[in-house]
Amino acid sequence: MTPFRAVSLIACLFGLAIFSSGCSTVATGDTFRYGFSDVRSNVPSPGGRPTPTDFQLRAKSWKHEWRCNVFDTCDTDFLSTVFVFDKRTGRQLNWNRVEVFLKDDCNASLDDRGNYKTVTDAEVVSFGWGDNRKGKYEHVSALLVFYADWGSVNAHVRTIVCP
Repeated sequence: MTPFRAVSLIACLFGLAIFSSGCSTVATGDTFRYGFSDVRSNVPSPGGRPTPTDFQLRAKSWKHEWRCNVFDTCDTDFLSTVFVFDKRTGRQLNWNRVEVFLKDDCNASLDDRGNYKTVTDAEVVSFGWGDNRKGKYEHVSALLVFYADWGSVNAHVRTIVCP
């Protein structure tokens, strides 16, 4: 083997080692978890008041992905668009107002006013911060409060790595 080929081979292997040492998540709905924690109805409804099991949160889009280099310098993408499906009626619900409380850990709550967002008259709500935020954010969560004429529904959304 010539010295040139040996150096090329070593450079190739070294480049592969650097490339493979980075990390990233999958950008699929498999990293999406939710749970309805509270349904408050202020009017009687035919067939009884709704319960958390009557609703399903569905993601129109979900992206949670990070990329890190060999020096553990990372960029994280996080954005989602969700809607509530009423299993009793088989319909997507329209809301008077939706409040979103976003947090960089697993326990988003009503206290997270620093990352607060409100949307009015909407069937869907988008949240997150978009692409290429500096840092590695594996643990991300949101508390969503959906308001209608008949009451409200709370949902906790979090990444799959959250307990």
